[in-house]
Amino acid sequence: MSVYRLDSLRNLVPISSATRIDVSPSVSSDGNYYAFVSKQTRQNLSSEVWVRNKLRANAELVYTLESIESARLLLFSPDNQYLALMTESNKLLVINLFAKSAVKIATEFNLLRNVFWARDSHSLFFTSSDENGNPLNWQYDLLDSGNKLLKTHQEWPPLKERNITFTQFSEDMKSYLLPRLTAYFDESQLTASFALYLPVLHEHGAYFVIRTGHELSLYEYDNTTGEVSLLKELGTYLYDINTPLALTTSKNGKQILFNRIDGIEMDIVLHQSTKERQ
Repeated sequence: MSVYRLDSLRNLVPISSATRIDVSPSVSSDGNYYAFVSKQTRQNLSSEVWVRNKLRANAELVYTLESIESARLLLFSPDNQYLALMTESNKLLVINLFAKSAVKIATEFNLLRNVFWARDSHSLFFTSSDENGNPLNWQYDLLDSGNKLLKTHQEWPPLKERNITFTQFSEDMKSYLLPRLTAYFDESQLTASFALYLPVLHEHGAYFVIRTGHELSLYEYDNTTGEVSLLKELGTYLYDINTPLALTTSKNGKQILFNRIDGIEMDIVLHQSTKERQ
């Protein structure tokens, strides 16, 4: 259950150990770095966060989660110096990728959501809730190392730059893509496939996985032409192992990270788009 890179010839190249389960893939907006959480196959052992520069042969360990924690999101800062980590238990950390140290910035907040970086990489924004369920908007300043409660709502980034922590994200993604794809696939097939792999947007369109019976296929939607093209057959999906599958890409769509399950094996694959971008 290792990590693979799909090279320009569409060969799978292993880049990590085959003795672990790798989940929560993330790629930086420029495509130069990618990250994942690696779990040992034995129970009750800590998960580890690994980061790799695409030009280097090996990934590096940058953080080890507490044994009871499970990662929900990994999010690179725009300058690639930091990695935000949100856990399933609503804790938010910032990992300094050069120092390989982490700062816990939110550990006691309720219903943590809407996590995103400022464009200058100096701040991380997120939302929590008060005791009545009302939203509270926060800004963590990396220079001051403190949280500041914002008096006004922070403007969200566009849909293509949001992530799974955003309110109504899945619904917004479906609302955007379903009308554009129903000429190619049945809506029921799209909805079921999106429940397995949530699609991901990039500046030229979107990537999405379609499940046909037990077969999985990766497609691209081109937002200029409105056309859909098959990129790669991903194999079969036979077993529900109760682990979320993820699909993510760089801003320009040249690189794609995704989980793949083959039988009971699950890998992260890096796909290099063969379509030349302008």
